[in-house]
Amino acid sequence: SGPNWPVPWLRAWGKDPKNTVKKRDGKDLGELNTEGLPPNAVDEDGNILVTDYDILCGRGGLTNHHKGNKRFRDIVALHRPDYVRAPKIQKPSVARVIVRAIRNGDPPGRFLRKDDKSGKWIDIGDKKAAEKTSQALREKTDEEREKLKRDPNSGVGILLPNPASYLAAATATAMFAIP
Repeated sequence: SGPNWPVPWLRAWGKDPKNTVKKRDGKDLGELNTEGLPPNAVDEDGNILVTDYDILCGRGGLTNHHKGNKRFRDIVALHRPDYVRAPKIQKPSVARVIVRAIRNGDPPGRFLRKDDKSGKWIDIGDKKAAEKTSQALREKTDEEREKLKRDPNSGVGILLPNPASYLAAATATAMFAIP
């Protein structure tokens, strides 16, 4: 029946005995047993145990289908318009806000990659997490790519600055103008 974690946590996340990903040919790509694990879980030796809240770095089915990565893509999609509208100098701060929100969330998440030599999961740190997030913010959605295929002149992906930012800039300029 698994560990005895707090009832609200179990209610919120339900039971997911195994997060197993297979290729179309049926070959097993990997398995993560995330059942009953609290956020920031580690084993008795201090090794990181992957939870549903973590974002996994890497390529392929295991990372693409992991619950934490799906949640990450949803969060990135919510912030993409802010990123696109932001001046170049402010774009990294949009990514940092997302990283901070995930790390300090309730429940918190980690950005992990599997070490090639030891096979253990390690946290990639805030700088690399922000780089991963910036890359995700730059990527077009499948829907945007499909629309570009149908109509290359559609202008998808080109968001004009928010008109409210013009008003804010004009107000700030007027407030600090020297008479």
